[in-house]
Amino acid sequence: MDKQPKRYRLLKDLPDAMAGTILTWDENYGGYVYADKVGSYDGCLMFARNVEINPDWFEEVLPEHTQERIEVKVLPYGGNGMSAYVSNGTKFPK
Repeated sequence: MDKQPKRYRLLKDLPDAMAGTILTWDENYGGYVYADKVGSYDGCLMFARNVEINPDWFEEVLPEHTQERIEVKVLPYGGNGMSAYVSNGTKFPK
């Protein structure tokens, strides 16, 4: 069983992220990464010391509060588009 990385939910707006944004631990960066207000991950990093000990700003998202991410793709089918629900195997917080 794969161990899920720690995740935290932002509780207040920041200049580049809205409340509710999910921060996910990234071993490669040694910090929590998140998508900014326009969906970019470029430069969106917070150190553990700022996230994990700041309960007024962040709450941990526990692994049992996750569900499978589903993507909707339109596939060609006889000249008509057909919607298909495709799992990519990732998880996201509820």
